[in-house]
Amino acid sequence: LAGGIMFLRVTLLTGALALLARYVALPNERRWHLAVSGLLTGLAYCVREPSLLAVGPMFLLGVLHERKAGLASLLRSAGAFALGLAAGALPLLVQTFVIRRQVSISPYVASHDTLLPGFHSVALPETLSKAASYFFMHMGGLGIALLLAGAALAVYRRNRTLLGLLLLSALYALFYGFYWMFSKRYYYVVALTAIPLAAYGAYAALFCLGRLIRR
Repeated sequence: LAGGIMFLRVTLLTGALALLARYVALPNERRWHLAVSGLLTGLAYCVREPSLLAVGPMFLLGVLHERKAGLASLLRSAGAFALGLAAGALPLLVQTFVIRRQVSISPYVASHDTLLPGFHSVALPETLSKAASYFFMHMGGLGIALLLAGAALAVYRRNRTLLGLLLLSALYALFYGFYWMFSKRYYYVVALTAIPLAAYGAYAALFCLGRLIRR
């Protein structure tokens, strides 16, 4: 059941990011992409509340895209995304109101009376070190090198889609680093958002190898 919930959340977030990337790539503005992207993000929030953290990097990607269009265009785009997000999050917000007579952004927070679920700063170094060891053990040196190469190339070429994925992956890694214990099922979404960066690094390596062969 936990694996199915995680898969559903990741699928919804991947669809939301794909629609946002589609909006950025299209020459003509089609804000219904943003509305549906927000809707999928809201539904992902209903599945697991930390999905709401994806809004930060997605908003940054939208701002980078709309920076030349002016404030009015940015507000219209943000409004379209916000409407979709509110519609997607509405079921969980209504549920918390019916159960507790108040709207709670995170039902876990309301029931456990904490600021954030699992937010323990003292656990950050140990949890992140365990996560890094786990990823290195499964990816190996080559996988880590491809991931770093993909991130470096994305920064060099200013690939906003991949930079948004990089920020999203880093944000999730940091958020789950505050949990008391490392759990690979939490970091599954980190690995999923990092896969395109590793593929981009493999593309860069093959491109450089091809140039060397031609020489």
